[in-house]
Amino acid sequence: MDKPSILDRDSLLGDLRLASGYASRAGLLRDGQLIDRMEAVEQSINADGRPNAYALTLALNDLAQAIAPMTLADLRCGRDPFERANQRRARVLQLGLAILALITMVLIGHSMSALGTEKAGLQAMQQLQSMQPMQKITALRKMAQFDDPLRKRDSSSDLYYQRIGEWVAMYETRELIDTKMANARDTSMWPWQTLLARFLNRSATANVASAMSQQTDAEAAEAPAAAASAALATAADGPVQPRDPVDAFCRRGADGTFELPAALKDRPDWLKNLQADSINDFCFQYEVLRPITGGLNLPNQNIARVGNIPDIEFKVTMRSNWFLPFYFGVLGAIIFVMRNIANIRTPAMELFPMVMRISLGGVAGIVIGWFSTAALPAIESTSALSVPFALAFLTGYAIDALFGVLDRMSRVTVAGPTQKPAAAG
Repeated sequence: MDKPSILDRDSLLGDLRLASGYASRAGLLRDGQLIDRMEAVEQSINADGRPNAYALTLALNDLAQAIAPMTLADLRCGRDPFERANQRRARVLQLGLAILALITMVLIGHSMSALGTEKAGLQAMQQLQSMQPMQKITALRKMAQFDDPLRKRDSSSDLYYQRIGEWVAMYETRELIDTKMANARDTSMWPWQTLLARFLNRSATANVASAMSQQTDAEAAEAPAAAASAALATAADGPVQPRDPVDAFCRRGADGTFELPAALKDRPDWLKNLQADSINDFCFQYEVLRPITGGLNLPNQNIARVGNIPDIEFKVTMRSNWFLPFYFGVLGAIIFVMRNIANIRTPAMELFPMVMRISLGGVAGIVIGWFSTAALPAIESTSALSVPFALAFLTGYAIDALFGVLDRMSRVTVAGPTQKPAAAG
């Protein structure tokens, strides 16, 4: 009766056959010492029908190191990349990963473009606030009202025209600022929202054009009757002159200043003085600056534009701290998985481990984004964010390094700082 053995030689011999078969097809049997040890196992089998335990153990250990990162557990579990089933599955997974990488890059491109638009809108609003247009209007109005620069024809006149030129230049930037703020307000969180909005906008434009065309036809049919009614009304009462409500508001008194509306004349004197100063600014802009600029709306009178700032800042925060780091981490993990699938030196990956790896890559990108964007200012340029996004991509690709650092930090935190023993007195 044979004595029980410590080693399961049959199982180890099966592992040796699996590892040697994979190593020979992958071109890894280049070490002469390893081949000699495998030959020693073969000779022991030919001698007494059973492999020598010592020679078998040495050969298996050396072979396990030669096929790394492939392991014996991968070969036993059917993750040999040379198997036909694994190769067919690898081709399907490569196609799916390529499509997923393209989708991720589209999301990155849309988010980067939207982030740049939103940051440009916030920077334009900061630029507008730094211009202080209302203070400039008040200073310009007081200069024209009290200094009489047009009659003096000296340095005060030159300063007056210089101030007007500065205000006109500032006013001309209003359109650019309005455009940037409108673009920042209208950015969507997802690309398909933009496509859907454009489709709906195009449909709405077509409907409005059709309605306007029908209305124009109806007005053309009613034009003769309307012209006849207008002619009769003119003959009976005379022409009606339209009156601008702003002209009625900006009424000048006997002293040349603008009068307060009747509803404000019973207010306290200090309040009437403040209201008169505001009315003077408004009417000065309307009567003097409007013909120069061709408009009335001041850059900082649009309250709706200012109200859009919290929404834009929220979208900037979401893209900078969450979406883009996640996308870059996912993209790095996808590239890592694609390279592993195409590499015969790595085990064949299945679907669920692949999904877990990609998900962990996105989470790692977000984690590294927390550390990278914490020290950045609130409204930084998009190029300043390229470093944290690049780190998120690298972390998603080499996720093992990040979790290795986190494991070391966790061990240090749990163990606490090491204390040196007190010196003997």
